[in-house]
Amino acid sequence: MDRLGYSVLRTTLAVAVVVISAPALAQAAPFQTVVTVSMPDNATARSVNFTVPAGKRLIVENLSGRGAASNVTMVHLSQGGGLTAVLPVVRASASGWNWHGTTPTKVYFSAGNVSVTVSRSAAGACGSCSTGNYVTVTGTLRSAADADTE
Repeated sequence: MDRLGYSVLRTTLAVAVVVISAPALAQAAPFQTVVTVSMPDNATARSVNFTVPAGKRLIVENLSGRGAASNVTMVHLSQGGGLTAVLPVVRASASGWNWHGTTPTKVYFSAGNVSVTVSRSAAGACGSCSTGNYVTVTGTLRSAADADTE
C-alpha cells in the first residue's frame, strides 16, 4: 500500500528484440579541401580541379571563398561539363580581399575530377590575382555504393 492506502502493483516487462537483418549504415568521412585558383591578367575565368577518389561519392554541404581577383562575379563547381553548384560572391575590398562568399548547399559528385571555376565580369590587369583566390569545399565522402542510402 502507498501512503494514501491504495494497493500498488509493480511489474517489470522484459521484451527481447531480435534483429534479423539491418542495412549497413553508410560510413561517412568528413571532407574539406581548399583550392587555390590563380587568375592571370586578361583572363575572365580560370579553373582548377580536385579529385574525388575512386569508389567514393562526395556530398558537398558548404562552399566558401575569398580572393584577390577584381571583378569576380561567381565561383562554381562542375563535373563533366555540367554546372552543379554556384557560390555567389560580394565585393569586399574594404576587408583586404576583393571578393568573398559562403553558402550552404547539397550537391553530389561521383569519383573523378571536380572543376572549381572563378569567373570575372571583365578582363584586364589583375594585379595581385595570381597571389590567391581560395575556395573551400566542405562535405562528406561516402562509398559510392552506400551514398544512395542516405
